[in-house]
Amino acid sequence: MSSDNVIVRVTRISGAVLDLEQFETGNGDFLACGFESRSFLLVALADPWFEDDERKDRRENVLVQALPSMGDGDWFVDEKWFRENVATYIKSFTILERDRRITNKAEEAALIAKLEVAGHTTESLLEHAPCARCRAELTDAKWIQHLKVGDVFGTTAYDVWRER
Repeated sequence: MSSDNVIVRVTRISGAVLDLEQFETGNGDFLACGFESRSFLLVALADPWFEDDERKDRRENVLVQALPSMGDGDWFVDEKWFRENVATYIKSFTILERDRRITNKAEEAALIAKLEVAGHTTESLLEHAPCARCRAELTDAKWIQHLKVGDVFGTTAYDVWRER
């Protein structure tokens, strides 16, 4: 979790529609609340499965198998690559609601103090950190077949390509 920008929790899956929550980790700051691009979502859905983690089998993640490997250049930070390819996987990604927004440095300092007392764990972030509730529509349900409601995972993903 130390380098993760966001903790993601899957809240609903219906066919190719995915609802999730993004919780800020404070890497950077807590004033941001929710990445908004399809480029963020694409990397977030694949990122944990690129890690060397025995709990996550790359072979079970059809999306990871379809994407270039992390060793194949820097596609995952290439705005041009996302402009040309993201629509293959994701139709839309929208923030529905933001909760527990931090609006100034004093609020941020109070949250950091609360998280330090709680141990700055995934559980404390889910309980206290700013949260963005989101909905994504993918081009095919197979891109999210590796997920289940209740999954929680960290990601280093960010908005590589902002479409708006």
